[in-house]
Amino acid sequence: MDIKTEKKSIYLTVPKKEVEEYDGAYFYHKGLQKEDQLVDLDIPNCVNATFEGFEVLSDFEQTELLGETPSVPSVTAKLHYYADIKI
Repeated sequence: MDIKTEKKSIYLTVPKKEVEEYDGAYFYHKGLQKEDQLVDLDIPNCVNATFEGFEVLSDFEQTELLGETPSVPSVTAKLHYYADIKI
């Protein structure tokens, strides 16, 4: 089985209140939690995903990504992973 490693990113948008009330680094912990989900659902033929970091989008970038301003104040982050993919 041949494996190639690619850098992949996903976006995560959550209510700003949820981020503010979280005790700790919200997007860091969510990034770690999503590693298994990426293997199971989000990246075809992925056998392993390792969280690498995140960047929080500005309000302008978030509106551009979503196509509209969210009805509830929200925060969007781009989560970065290294994904091992079967080829």
